[in-house]
Amino acid sequence: MTEVDKLLQNAKENLYQNEIVKEYFRLAEIIKNDAELLSLEQNMKVHERGMTLNMDNDEVYFKEKELFEKYKSEIEQNPIYIDFKNVEEEVFALLLEVKRALE
Repeated sequence: MTEVDKLLQNAKENLYQNEIVKEYFRLAEIIKNDAELLSLEQNMKVHERGMTLNMDNDEVYFKEKELFEKYKSEIEQNPIYIDFKNVEEEVFALLLEVKRALE
């Protein structure tokens, strides 16, 4: 292992020890195992696909869009999902900081 590899491994380990990163993975795991959120996400994908497949049929397209937006809204109002999205933004900002430091 080269010195650069060691430094990168150390940086990775430090990132994984960061509290915000730990919280990100904790919330991601909760979402992954939440039957309600998984069902909402699946329904959202079904209707998103329905929109794509019916772009030439306004009647069906707009029904699919309405259902898609309903499920999307329900997901976006879920407290766990809200927390996850907020933490995700913080992790992204942290990763940008790391990227800038490496440039």
